[in-house]
Amino acid sequence: TNTIAPSTGTTLTLGESGDTVNIGGISGTGFGKLLQIQNMSTTGESSTSGSSFIDTGLTDTITCSSSSNKVLIFPSFPHRTSNSNGNAIVTVERAISGGATTVLSSGSLGFAHTYETNFTMTSFFVLDEPNTTSEITYTIQLKSDNASATVYVGRTNATSQLFLFEIGA
Repeated sequence: TNTIAPSTGTTLTLGESGDTVNIGGISGTGFGKLLQIQNMSTTGESSTSGSSFIDTGLTDTITCSSSSNKVLIFPSFPHRTSNSNGNAIVTVERAISGGATTVLSSGSLGFAHTYETNFTMTSFFVLDEPNTTSEITYTIQLKSDNASATVYVGRTNATSQLFLFEIGA
């Protein structure tokens, strides 16, 4: 939906000329403005025991209106490992116009990891500066740090989501 209905006051419809929306203090001096939100959800599951990142079903695209704008990436998903000897490592990959890809985390444990054998809900924020007005695809990726452990992102009876927010410069 593109309508916000506050408990008191006027209902705002996003995207109409003249509307101003302040969500959690994102708008204002020095913070930029929230220009658009893209969202996808899935109940799919991805798994691997490999030590190289694989794409999960969490992927979405956004096109910024200015090359100076930023993208705030917010995934939320369950993930786990099959045994506590292996770590489920998650990162974010960016592709611009279907071209070369860039992994946004250079750390060995990505943006999130778990040794938990029970599904754990995981969420994190990443602020990206893609410097383009071309279509950008963001994909959540998964790998294991131990070949004896199968790692999972998503669950067939739970919803995983990926939000992309364009933040004006």
